[in-house]
Amino acid sequence: PTTMTDKTQSQHTRDTYTASPGLLNQPGYTPHILRAPKEKPTGSGVRLSGNAGGPAPKLGAISREKFSSTATMFMNTSIRAPDVDEIVKCLSIALHQAMVDASKSDSSSTTEKEKIWSEQYYPLGDGESDFSEVPTIPQVHGFLVVIFNEQELSAECAVMSLAYVDRLVALTGLKLRPHIWRRVILGALVLASKVWEDMAVWNVDFLDVFPNLSLQDLNALERAYLMALQFTVTLKASVYAKYYFELRALSGGSATNFPMHPLDKAGKNRLELKSKGLEETSKRFNMSARSKSDMPAQGALSNFAAAKKKSAQ
Repeated sequence: PTTMTDKTQSQHTRDTYTASPGLLNQPGYTPHILRAPKEKPTGSGVRLSGNAGGPAPKLGAISREKFSSTATMFMNTSIRAPDVDEIVKCLSIALHQAMVDASKSDSSSTTEKEKIWSEQYYPLGDGESDFSEVPTIPQVHGFLVVIFNEQELSAECAVMSLAYVDRLVALTGLKLRPHIWRRVILGALVLASKVWEDMAVWNVDFLDVFPNLSLQDLNALERAYLMALQFTVTLKASVYAKYYFELRALSGGSATNFPMHPLDKAGKNRLELKSKGLEETSKRFNMSARSKSDMPAQGALSNFAAAKKKSAQ
């Protein structure tokens, strides 16, 4: 059980990061969200079968029938690009473990500030989801596959999204509970895609994946994410590398056979330049002064996305 000493230390750490969020982007920072499984994977690649925690909870459909979110459909779902498929499997394990860790802590009711993350208030699915149990790894993986396939996201977005989830947890103390995790990772992927992908990414594009999600809701989610992160979305290559190697460690494949390679010099420069550009744009954007009705279809970072689109032409 968590002791008062542990809680006090956790609050002190969070206060430190809140006062100086830039510490989360320093080489000395150690990711907190990653927890190694009790047994390291063996063999070639990640296997997603099995569920030590019991039967899979029901997750209501998030999209059209071809993207059914039942566990049966998830078991054999994969991503076309091998490098993306493997890293997304590793991301699924990391998120699942974070939810398992969260389930061991004292449960508490959703606070007013946490409502934006909760599907109990803003559901992504059809309202038929069971949030009483931690979803299985195949269910987490299947949810991610839908997004990565539909949006054709790069493998790097998986690594970056975990970094943003970790920052959110570090700065807010948010627990990845069953009713929270899908909106948290969705928001992280929206930010990551706007940093990394060459083509401009609009929030409205994600509505194809989630017909039950309104543009107003997704814009509000993005805005809440940026404010919770205090707009610190810059990622140094050295910090990115930590998340990359931790995720790679969750794969049973050897380092030489792992399909996703570390960033090269050009990739490192691209990451730091683009993430810094996103951060500067978001800081200039006066979020608190704009109402939801003012938010354009592109989302809070429309200027940044528009600049990317112009440069690509």
